Amino acid sequence: MRTAVLVFCSLLGLSGTALAQSPVLDFESLPEGQAAGAAIAGVSFTNATVLQSAASLNEAEFPPRSGNKVVCDIGGPIKVTFNQPVKSFTAYITHSQTVTLKMVAPNGGVITQTTAAGDNRLGSGKTPNEAVQLTSDTGFTQVELSSAPGGSSFTVDDITTSLFVPPPPKFFTDITSLTFDYVSGRLAPPPMSIFVSAEPDVAFTVTTPTSWIQAITSRGITPANVSVAVHPEKFEPGQYFGTVVFTNSKNEKITIPVTVRVGAKPSLYSSPVSFTFKYRKGDAAPASQLIQVGALSANVDFFVLTKDPWVKVTPDFATTGHLDLNQRVSVDVSKLEPGHYESAIYVYSNEATNSPLGVPVILDVTAPATSEANQQGQGR
Repeated sequence: MRTAVLVFCSLLGLSGTALAQSPVLDFESLPEGQAAGAAIAGVSFTNATVLQSAASLNEAEFPPRSGNKVVCDIGGPIKVTFNQPVKSFTAYITHSQTVTLKMVAPNGGVITQTTAAGDNRLGSGKTPNEAVQLTSDTGFTQVELSSAPGGSSFTVDDITTSLFVPPPPKFFTDITSLTFDYVSGRLAPPPMSIFVSAEPDVAFTVTTPTSWIQAITSRGITPANVSVAVHPEKFEPGQYFGTVVFTNSKNEKITIPVTVRVGAKPSLYSSPVSFTFKYRKGDAAPASQLIQVGALSANVDFFVLTKDPWVKVTPDFATTGHLDLNQRVSVDVSKLEPGHYESAIYVYSNEATNSPLGVPVILDVTAPATSEANQQGQGR
């Protein structure tokens, strides 16, 4: 006979198309004589070549089930390997002798095997394109089809597969990890909740191997919400790791990783770092200037005091991180005589390492313009 090569495909489509978009693989878009190899995204083939009616295929004995192309075992057994587990495949094969089909699990073990016995070519008295199907509740990643040692003994057409979807666990939690963020000097972060369930309901215990993790309850019956708290108040800045372990009455365990990210205690800063005002008596008072108070590592509440009553900051209480905050520094020059004045703004926060933060304020007051003119006239 003219030979043909079996290509087994999952629901992966051709040339990078997702398998689910092509539920039936009929090989019509593959070139005649091409070894399937890695031509189909998500699956790889060995010993697989496409044959075509009225050309390389002896359709008088090995008729296609649809279209005019099939695949055949040229060179030996055909192995088809998937990049993700499948639950089933169905194919239509025409064979000159018995074909053995094997399902191979992700760990490499053979799940099961079956055979398509005898000869079902046209003229054999049997019907060609025999439907064969393999199904596994645990999923498989490879199919092997073998017949004559040298190959060229069967053809395959119209292959379909379904992807394997693992069943939901019978003992499970709604989250797989917990992450807490904490800033040194503050109260511990609020607890987080883990929902634990089972089918059927079971009793369970909760353990926390590290002392700084606390489960609000140590035992219960599913379904239940379990609050988990952390106590990182004595930690230096950095990351810390622990676990929460759920164990049911069947000794099944779920381990939830817990991460605490500890940031340094905030440090205050101001922009600008100092203020300078100039005033000539008799002129309009100096315009106020904007001040922005920030904090490194975390936002904090703060309040402002001034060294002298002629320096004012409004508002005098705020929270860092508010970009729309209009906080202004002004000077009251109404009672000041000409001279050089130095004062300061003090920014306080109970959460900051550098509280109070001092911000210098300098004011130069000069005599009025009329006085200067009179002095010059008297000197002549």
